[in-house]
Amino acid sequence: LGTFWSADHSLLRIIVDVFRRRSDWRLVIGLGGKSGTQQFNDVPDNVLVLDFAPQLAVLEHTDVVITHGGITSINETIAAGAPLLVCSTSHVDQDGCAARIQYHGLGISADRSRITASKIENHLQTLLNDAGIRENVARMRERFEDYQSRNVAVKLVEEILRKHRPDQAV
Repeated sequence: LGTFWSADHSLLRIIVDVFRRRSDWRLVIGLGGKSGTQQFNDVPDNVLVLDFAPQLAVLEHTDVVITHGGITSINETIAAGAPLLVCSTSHVDQDGCAARIQYHGLGISADRSRITASKIENHLQTLLNDAGIRENVARMRERFEDYQSRNVAVKLVEEILRKHRPDQAV
């Protein structure tokens, strides 16, 4: 749940409680180096708490992602083909990102101030079982791949550089 701000321990404990009840689910928590794992020494066997989680490697094996709503995590999650449960910390663009996830049917935006273990469990169950959300994520993933394959961003930067520095090769 972020590498720029400290972990929200109260939210993480609520999430761990969900997985304590749902021993058939597994959870990897990456603390982003902002909080010591020793504060989570009472987690069940199906929960792994790491100072730093290898996010891209974990995403290859995930069914759902719980995130704070940072755009990098959102993009990486969509590229991996998983739906999102966004619990925004309201930093920078996270509320807007959460709203867009909800709007495009790529996941659920949860009100962090009213979140409970039961709500998280229900949201996760929805994300695991809703074929429409999974289809939306798959379509967005295809758009990402198409955009990337056409090198749209690279071409745009090169065009801007040519206009501003026509005498230099790009």
